[in-house]
Amino acid sequence: MHARRGRRSRSGRRARPPPGADSAEALLEVQRSARRRGLAVAGSPRRPLEALGGLPKLAALELDLTECMLGAEEAAALAGVLARLQKLTRLKLNLWQNDQLGAEGWRSLAEALGGLPKLAALGLDLRECKLGAEEAIALAGALGNLAELRELKLNLFDNQIGLQGCLALAGALRRLPALAKLYADFRRCVGDHRALSRGDRRGRPT
Repeated sequence: MHARRGRRSRSGRRARPPPGADSAEALLEVQRSARRRGLAVAGSPRRPLEALGGLPKLAALELDLTECMLGAEEAAALAGVLARLQKLTRLKLNLWQNDQLGAEGWRSLAEALGGLPKLAALGLDLRECKLGAEEAIALAGALGNLAELRELKLNLFDNQIGLQGCLALAGALRRLPALAKLYADFRRCVGDHRALSRGDRRGRPT
């Protein structure tokens, strides 16, 4: 990734790029890379992801990593970035069909999410990620630390978190004093899928 050269000013000197220009370019590179299927295979996204850590005052972030086949290494890189964004108040993270992170990868991400003290709105799309009870319990521990969280959208459709994972997440949600808006999708996660689907239709917000 090459930095753009600054334009020449009227005096003939090259103007310096505005503060954060490199980080903004890195953010665009993350978005471009995320659209390529097989991100982990084609090359590690660690460099563009870590560049996001150069935006410490970032208040809102939406990151779509759908079907990128991230592994534990990429999850650790993403976790390291999130841990440095301590000013975040809104985060939307789409990891749909990233099913190769493993327990270690999910633990590192959960730890990073739980360390964002100012987070007020969180959207997590974790559909078809092959999460089990262990990963759900780690996520529950993270969510339980978000005392300022007011809005949560949690999509866990078609995972294998089981009753133990569901109970852990439910317990974490009860501990959130500021939570005012919640949408959670637990279909095809535990028990009778047909019964859960009927319950979801009754409780789905319009």
